[in-house]
Amino acid sequence: MKKSIILIGALAVFLTAILIWPQDVVEDEIVVNNVNIENIETNNTNIAQEESIIQDVLLDVPFTSQAPFANWADARYQDACEEASVLMAMKWVNNKIVLTKEEANQEIIFLVDWQYENYGSYVDTSVQDTAQRLLGEYYSYVDYQVKNISTLQEIIEELLQGNLVIAPTDGRTLANPNFTAPGPETHMVVIRGYDLATKQFITNDPGTRLGEGWKYHQDHFFRSIRDYPTGDHLQINSVEKNIIIISK
Repeated sequence: MKKSIILIGALAVFLTAILIWPQDVVEDEIVVNNVNIENIETNNTNIAQEESIIQDVLLDVPFTSQAPFANWADARYQDACEEASVLMAMKWVNNKIVLTKEEANQEIIFLVDWQYENYGSYVDTSVQDTAQRLLGEYYSYVDYQVKNISTLQEIIEELLQGNLVIAPTDGRTLANPNFTAPGPETHMVVIRGYDLATKQFITNDPGTRLGEGWKYHQDHFFRSIRDYPTGDHLQINSVEKNIIIISK
Protein backbone atom coordinates (compact mmCIF):
# COMPACT_ATOMS: atom_id res chain seq x y z
CA MET A 1 0.00 0.00 0.00
CA LYS A 2 2.82 2.37 0.96
CA LYS A 3 4.61 1.57 -2.30
CA SER A 4 1.45 2.44 -4.22
CA ILE A 5 1.12 5.77 -2.45
CA ILE A 6 4.79 6.54 -3.10
CA LEU A 7 4.46 5.62 -6.78
CA ILE A 8 1.29 7.66 -7.13
CA GLY A 9 3.01 10.62 -5.43
CA ALA A 10 6.06 10.36 -7.61
CA LEU A 11 3.88 10.14 -10.70
CA ALA A 12 1.96 13.22 -9.60
CA VAL A 13 5.18 15.17 -9.09
CA PHE A 14 6.48 14.06 -12.47
CA LEU A 15 3.28 15.05 -14.27
CA THR A 16 3.18 18.38 -12.48
CA ALA A 17 6.77 19.12 -13.52
CA ILE A 18 5.96 18.25 -17.11
CA LEU A 19 2.93 20.56 -17.11
CA ILE A 20 4.63 23.46 -15.34
CA TRP A 21 8.10 23.44 -16.99
CA PRO A 22 7.03 23.97 -20.62
CA GLN A 23 4.74 26.80 -19.57
CA ASP A 24 7.71 28.63 -18.02
CA VAL A 25 9.72 28.14 -21.20
CA VAL A 26 6.87 29.38 -23.38
CA GLU A 27 6.34 32.37 -21.15
CA ASP A 28 10.06 33.20 -21.35
CA GLU A 29 9.92 32.94 -25.12
CA ILE A 30 6.90 35.22 -25.27
CA VAL A 31 8.64 37.83 -23.15
CA VAL A 32 11.74 37.65 -25.31
CA ASN A 33 9.67 37.84 -28.46
CA ASN A 34 7.82 40.87 -27.12
CA VAL A 35 11.10 42.62 -26.49
CA ASN A 36 12.31 41.79 -29.99
CA ILE A 37 9.08 43.03 -31.52
CA GLU A 38 9.34 46.28 -29.61
CA ASN A 39 12.93 46.73 -30.76
CA ILE A 40 11.96 46.04 -34.35
CA GLU A 41 9.09 48.50 -34.14
CA THR A 42 11.37 51.13 -32.60
CA ASN A 43 14.02 50.59 -35.28
CA ASN A 44 11.42 50.84 -38.03
CA THR A 45 10.11 54.05 -36.51
CA ASN A 46 13.60 55.53 -36.35
CA ILE A 47 14.24 54.62 -39.98
CA ALA A 48 10.95 56.19 -41.01
CA GLN A 49 11.80 59.35 -39.07
CA GLU A 50 15.23 59.55 -40.70
CA GLU A 51 13.70 59.15 -44.14
CA SER A 52 11.15 61.87 -43.41
CA ILE A 53 13.82 64.38 -42.36
CA ILE A 54 14.41 65.38 -45.97
CA GLN A 55 11.34 66.59 -47.81
CA ASP A 56 10.20 69.24 -50.24
CA VAL A 57 10.31 72.82 -49.02
CA LEU A 58 9.74 76.12 -50.79
CA LEU A 59 9.78 79.52 -49.11
CA ASP A 60 7.75 82.34 -50.62
CA VAL A 61 10.46 84.79 -51.60
CA PRO A 62 9.90 87.56 -54.17
CA PHE A 63 12.39 87.81 -57.01
CA THR A 64 14.46 90.48 -58.64
CA SER A 65 17.35 90.40 -61.02
CA GLN A 66 20.36 92.42 -59.91
CA ALA A 67 19.68 94.50 -63.03
CA PRO A 68 15.89 94.87 -62.93
CA PHE A 69 15.75 96.76 -66.22
CA ALA A 70 18.61 94.77 -67.81
CA ASN A 71 20.96 97.76 -67.67
CA TRP A 72 24.02 95.53 -67.50
CA ALA A 73 26.28 98.19 -69.01
CA ASP A 74 26.07 100.04 -65.69
CA ALA A 75 28.86 98.68 -63.46
CA ARG A 76 26.69 99.08 -60.38
CA TYR A 77 24.38 96.33 -61.59
CA GLN A 78 27.21 94.06 -62.72
CA ASP A 79 28.28 93.65 -59.10
CA ALA A 80 24.92 93.94 -57.35
CA CYS A 81 24.24 90.25 -56.67
CA GLU A 82 24.84 90.75 -52.94
CA GLU A 83 22.50 93.74 -52.80
CA ALA A 84 19.80 91.97 -54.80
CA SER A 85 20.05 88.82 -52.67
CA VAL A 86 19.77 90.76 -49.41
CA LEU A 87 16.89 92.79 -50.82
CA MET A 88 14.94 89.63 -51.68
CA ALA A 89 15.67 88.25 -48.22
CA MET A 90 14.43 91.36 -46.45
CA LYS A 91 11.23 91.42 -48.47
CA TRP A 92 10.68 87.82 -47.34
CA VAL A 93 11.41 88.80 -43.73
CA ASN A 94 8.74 91.49 -43.99
CA ASN A 95 6.25 89.11 -45.64
CA LYS A 96 6.27 90.99 -48.94
CA ILE A 97 5.53 88.66 -51.82
CA VAL A 98 5.54 91.31 -54.55
CA LEU A 99 8.66 93.20 -55.62
CA THR A 100 8.25 95.45 -58.62
CA LYS A 101 11.10 96.27 -60.95
CA GLU A 102 10.84 99.94 -60.03
CA GLU A 103 11.07 99.21 -56.30
CA ALA A 104 13.90 96.74 -56.74
CA ASN A 105 15.89 99.06 -58.98
CA GLN A 106 15.59 101.95 -56.55
CA GLU A 107 16.55 99.86 -53.52
CA ILE A 108 19.54 98.25 -55.25
CA ILE A 109 20.92 101.69 -56.16
CA PHE A 110 20.35 102.88 -52.58
CA LEU A 111 22.32 99.88 -51.28
CA VAL A 112 25.13 100.35 -53.78
CA ASP A 113 25.45 104.08 -53.08
CA TRP A 114 25.29 103.53 -49.31
CA GLN A 115 28.17 101.05 -49.48
CA TYR A 116 30.25 103.37 -51.62
CA GLU A 117 29.68 106.30 -49.26
CA ASN A 118 30.42 104.26 -46.12
CA TYR A 119 33.05 101.79 -47.31
CA GLY A 120 34.43 103.29 -50.51
CA SER A 121 33.40 100.30 -52.66
CA TYR A 122 30.36 98.30 -53.71
CA VAL A 123 32.00 95.62 -55.85
CA ASP A 124 32.44 92.33 -53.94
CA THR A 125 31.50 91.76 -50.31
CA SER A 126 32.25 88.56 -48.45
CA VAL A 127 29.57 86.64 -46.60
CA GLN A 128 30.58 88.24 -43.31
CA ASP A 129 30.60 91.77 -44.72
CA THR A 130 27.40 91.26 -46.69
CA ALA A 131 25.62 90.16 -43.53
CA GLN A 132 27.13 92.76 -41.25
CA ARG A 133 26.92 95.75 -43.58
CA LEU A 134 23.71 95.19 -45.49
CA LEU A 135 21.58 93.17 -43.09
CA GLY A 136 22.97 94.47 -39.82
CA GLU A 137 23.82 98.10 -40.58
CA TYR A 138 21.67 99.15 -43.52
CA TYR A 139 18.52 97.26 -42.59
CA SER A 140 19.22 97.08 -38.82
CA TYR A 141 18.27 93.41 -38.89
CA VAL A 142 19.81 91.06 -36.35
CA ASP A 143 18.11 87.69 -36.80
CA TYR A 144 20.80 86.14 -38.97
CA GLN A 145 23.99 84.14 -38.59
CA VAL A 146 27.05 83.42 -40.67
CA LYS A 147 27.93 79.74 -40.71
CA ASN A 148 30.69 77.62 -42.19
CA ILE A 149 29.25 74.37 -43.54
CA SER A 150 30.74 71.06 -44.60
CA THR A 151 27.71 69.21 -45.99
CA LEU A 152 24.75 70.09 -48.19
CA GLN A 153 22.48 68.52 -45.58
CA GLU A 154 23.14 71.55 -43.39
CA ILE A 155 21.50 73.79 -45.98
CA ILE A 156 18.49 71.49 -46.28
CA GLU A 157 18.07 71.44 -42.51
CA GLU A 158 17.97 75.23 -42.38
CA LEU A 159 15.34 75.34 -45.11
CA LEU A 160 13.23 72.74 -43.31
CA GLN A 161 13.37 74.92 -40.21
CA GLY A 162 11.88 77.75 -42.25
CA ASN A 163 15.12 79.72 -42.63
CA LEU A 164 16.35 81.41 -45.77
CA VAL A 165 19.91 80.91 -46.99
CA ILE A 166 22.17 83.21 -48.98
CA ALA A 167 25.22 81.51 -50.48
CA PRO A 168 28.31 82.87 -52.25
CA THR A 169 29.31 80.89 -55.31
CA ASP A 170 31.74 80.56 -58.15
CA GLY A 171 29.35 81.52 -60.94
CA ARG A 172 31.55 79.82 -63.50
CA THR A 173 31.06 76.52 -61.71
CA LEU A 174 27.32 77.17 -61.48
CA ALA A 175 27.32 77.36 -65.27
CA ASN A 176 23.82 78.79 -65.56
CA PRO A 177 23.06 78.79 -69.31
CA ASN A 178 21.61 82.30 -69.00
CA PHE A 179 24.89 83.81 -67.79
CA THR A 180 27.09 85.60 -70.26
CA ALA A 181 29.99 83.18 -70.68
CA PRO A 182 32.04 82.28 -68.77
CA GLY A 183 29.91 83.62 -65.92
CA PRO A 184 30.80 85.64 -62.83
CA GLU A 185 33.65 84.35 -60.70
CA THR A 186 32.00 85.85 -57.61
CA HIS A 187 28.24 85.52 -57.35
CA MET A 188 25.70 85.41 -54.53
CA VAL A 189 22.29 83.73 -54.68
CA VAL A 190 19.28 83.09 -52.46
CA ILE A 191 18.41 79.48 -51.64
CA ARG A 192 14.68 79.31 -51.00
CA GLY A 193 13.79 75.63 -51.32
CA TYR A 194 14.62 72.02 -52.00
CA ASP A 195 13.08 69.50 -54.41
CA LEU A 196 13.45 66.01 -52.98
CA ALA A 197 12.40 64.16 -56.13
CA THR A 198 15.04 65.80 -58.32
CA LYS A 199 17.56 66.49 -55.52
CA GLN A 200 17.78 70.12 -56.52
CA PHE A 201 18.11 73.34 -54.60
CA ILE A 202 15.55 75.97 -55.60
CA THR A 203 17.09 79.42 -55.81
CA ASN A 204 16.35 83.00 -56.67
CA ASP A 205 19.41 83.71 -58.80
CA PRO A 206 19.74 87.46 -59.40
CA GLY A 207 22.30 86.93 -62.16
CA THR A 208 19.58 86.46 -64.78
CA ARG A 209 16.07 87.75 -65.39
CA LEU A 210 15.06 84.08 -65.56
CA GLY A 211 16.49 83.32 -62.12
CA GLU A 212 13.25 83.08 -60.17
CA GLY A 213 12.94 79.56 -58.77
CA TRP A 214 16.00 78.41 -60.75
CA LYS A 215 17.00 74.87 -59.81
CA TYR A 216 20.53 73.55 -59.41
CA HIS A 217 21.34 69.93 -58.65
CA GLN A 218 22.36 69.66 -55.00
CA ASP A 219 25.84 68.23 -55.63
CA HIS A 220 26.63 70.65 -58.42
CA PHE A 221 25.45 73.60 -56.38
CA PHE A 222 27.30 72.55 -53.25
CA ARG A 223 30.54 72.28 -55.21
CA SER A 224 30.05 75.84 -56.44
CA ILE A 225 29.69 77.37 -52.97
CA ARG A 226 32.77 79.46 -52.28
CA ASP A 227 33.14 82.60 -50.24
CA TYR A 228 35.22 85.44 -51.65
CA PRO A 229 37.03 88.42 -50.13
CA THR A 230 35.62 91.92 -49.95
CA GLY A 231 37.17 94.18 -52.56
CA ASP A 232 37.43 94.75 -56.28
CA HIS A 233 37.59 91.17 -57.59
CA LEU A 234 40.47 90.16 -55.36
CA GLN A 235 42.25 86.85 -55.73
CA ILE A 236 40.55 83.91 -54.02
CA ASN A 237 43.12 81.71 -52.30
CA SER A 238 40.95 79.14 -50.55
CA VAL A 239 37.53 77.52 -50.64
CA GLU A 240 35.46 78.52 -47.64
CA LYS A 241 31.86 77.31 -47.67
CA ASN A 242 30.26 80.09 -45.66
CA ILE A 243 26.58 80.95 -45.85
CA ILE A 244 24.17 83.47 -44.36
CA ILE A 245 21.17 82.00 -42.52
CA ILE A 246 18.22 84.38 -42.12
CA SER A 247 15.34 83.72 -39.78
CA LYS A 248 12.13 85.55 -39.07
